[in-house]
Amino acid sequence: MKKVLFTALIIMIAAAMAFSSGCAKKDSAETSSGLEPVYDSTGESAVDSDSGMYSEKSEEAPAEAAALEDSAWAESERTESIESDDESSKGSDTVSSPQAGQLTAGSWNDNEYFDYFLELLNDNEWYSYMETWGYEDFTRVGVHVISSDYMPVQNAVVEISDEQQDVVFAAKTDNRGIAYVFPYLFDSDIEHDFTLTVSYQGKVVTQQLNDIDKDQMIDIVLEATAERSNEVDIMFMIDTTGSMSDELTYIQSELTYIIEEVQDANENNLDIRVSTNFYRDTEDEYVCRTFEFTDNINKAIRQINDQYADGGGDYPEAVEKALYEGISNHEWNDKARARIMFLILDAPPHLNSEVLQIVAEQTIEAAKLGIKIIPVASSGVDKSSEFFLRFLDVSTNGTYVFLTNDSGIGNEHIEPTIGQYDVEYLNELLIRLINEEIE
Repeated sequence: MKKVLFTALIIMIAAAMAFSSGCAKKDSAETSSGLEPVYDSTGESAVDSDSGMYSEKSEEAPAEAAALEDSAWAESERTESIESDDESSKGSDTVSSPQAGQLTAGSWNDNEYFDYFLELLNDNEWYSYMETWGYEDFTRVGVHVISSDYMPVQNAVVEISDEQQDVVFAAKTDNRGIAYVFPYLFDSDIEHDFTLTVSYQGKVVTQQLNDIDKDQMIDIVLEATAERSNEVDIMFMIDTTGSMSDELTYIQSELTYIIEEVQDANENNLDIRVSTNFYRDTEDEYVCRTFEFTDNINKAIRQINDQYADGGGDYPEAVEKALYEGISNHEWNDKARARIMFLILDAPPHLNSEVLQIVAEQTIEAAKLGIKIIPVASSGVDKSSEFFLRFLDVSTNGTYVFLTNDSGIGNEHIEPTIGQYDVEYLNELLIRLINEEIE
């Protein structure tokens, strides 16, 4: 009998010790479950004291982290993890993310193949899309500005004015010293006598333009010293409606990789700011969720990864509001070496006169500020939407990017109406485009 009691006592003690150990493990799991703090560029912990936001240490979430994700604690942390001043936002329900380098894409620069672009617009099948989206005439004047020592001049202001000296279109030269102006873009009935003005560092060159060809290139030499800024602004404007759910998590992984790679490759010679922004439609939880430019790369990555797809309903979305918020409602650096806006989406804006007016205004404003719009067309983009996006990038000297079916990820992607192109991984393609703008 004593032996039985002694055995029972031993079992009870062992059970108590196991219970104590299990509680200790549960208590410590919140901080030592294979997750590590995010650090900013100064080496200080970037963990939000209110949200307790952490990044993954590895691609495969440990068992403790998975258990936490099912707990009430994890749920409350998840809903507060974007920013302390944005309590309405929600994060992803998953701990692990897809591996970057899976989405495939192609690109096409209509300004580089401008004759091909004009030929498309002469085709009855595609011509009607100009009227659909409010664009009238893509007659282009290209301007190449160099200094007296034959260096490309960046951020020179290029304006084309009518007979009343009203500026009808303005742009800024890029890192190659090139800008494009489109005098008839939204009004093909204005006078045909224009004045071209190029200004930089107080130096001004003017030239009269009569009977502009469909495509005209002008070289301007300025008696000025070309300066190169070390600052770069990169914006991501992302559609987060429900129809993006087939690719959004993959896009988040790709963008995280891109931001980290570009920052690591240039941290010693460039000051890079990133702005992350998200939009849905007018009847959704939010129309636009915007964040200012920041040089805290980990902060920008958290903002991206805390989003999820929801809402939408019909096909068109609030693209025009996203353009306004991204272009006119942010403080872009007017001296930056590059100003790039990646517009990632799978649907066009709603089609009415008010929307088209905003699109026209923001197209002109983006060109004026020297912001290159680079659309990234996801699954669901139809032919009309493709041309709408190409009109945006042509007008702002950007590039059209489109996801392809080669990855096997997401729904069907249409084949764009372009020439021969290479299929690349999306992350490598976008890094290449960024490097082309900052080199």
